Parts: sequence; structure tokens; C-alpha cells
Amino acid sequence: PLGIAYFVEDASILNKIGNFDLATAIFLFNYAEDVETLSKMIGNVAANLTSGGRLVAVVPNPDFITDRQDTLPYGYLVEAIYSDPSRVKVKMSFTGEKPFSVQFTQWQKNIYEDLLAGAGFDSIEWTEYTVSDEGIKSLGEDFWKTTLDNPKSIILSASKK
Repeated sequence: PLGIAYFVEDASILNKIGNFDLATAIFLFNYAEDVETLSKMIGNVAANLTSGGRLVAVVPNPDFITDRQDTLPYGYLVEAIYSDPSRVKVKMSFTGEKPFSVQFTQWQKNIYEDLLAGAGFDSIEWTEYTVSDEGIKSLGEDFWKTTLDNPKSIILSASKK
């Protein structure tokens, strides 16, 4: 009823589906298995954005330090299972009644920035999360300290030239 069309596609082989002013990629790029696939994903997003269009993505923070067990108070553990100069392959295990885990790639900033520039993006920005006053009031500053000192995710945005 709102005129929204939904598509389920592989972002690395996505055809042109339109001209958009804004694209979001929430934990998408971290599932690229290699730089070539990541490049295709970013290129396909660019192909569907208008000139001046903006990409806003949530990605694993390239500066996140794995294997510290400092995420356990938040219900998950992050372990490095492989690394090279471009990435860290990560296993994220969630605790709780029905534990489960996922694996993904934590790409380095220079990889994102080079691929975004190559796809015609500029004004690349990295924005860390903050905690609202309500969140601090509700759970206290001590609760948030660890995640703010070693944030697992970050917002990556860029504009198409």
C-alpha cells in the first residue's frame, strides 16, 4: 500500500533496478568472501544510485579488536578465525537459551575506501555509534564503556559523484 517494492537478490550480481537517492547496506558487505565480490557489491550499489546519491552502510568496525571476550556482557563472543592484510574472518557466537554463531568478514578501511572510490564514490565518512542519554540513564555508563571503547560496528557512508 505504500508503493514499496522489495527485491531479494544477490548483491554481487544485482542488475540495475532503478535510480535511487539513498541505498542502505546493513551488515551486507561483511558477507563478501573476497575483494572481488565486495567490489561487485559496491559497484552494483553505485549503479543504482543517482548522481549525488548516498550510501549508508553498517559494517563490522575495521578497528575492532577480536578475542578480548569484552563482548560477553552483551550476549556474544567475537573470535578471529583467519586474517590477512585486507581482512579478518570472524566467528560471532551468541549466548542464550539457543546459542548460535555466524561467520563474516571484517574488512580493513583501506579496502572499503579504495573500492568505494573506484566505484565512483567520494565524501567517504566513518561514524562511530553513540549511546543516547536515555540508554546511559537506563543502564549506566559502566554498562556501555566496553562497547564504546571497542565498538563492534561502525557506520560507513559515501556519496556518488
